[in-house]
Amino acid sequence: ANDNIKHSTDGNFQLSALAA
Repeated sequence: ANDNIKHSTDGNFQLSALAA
């Protein structure tokens, strides 16, 4: 999950936060 956040854009990071 951490790796995905590092490679994600701010928009994707927000989606990850919602998913988490």
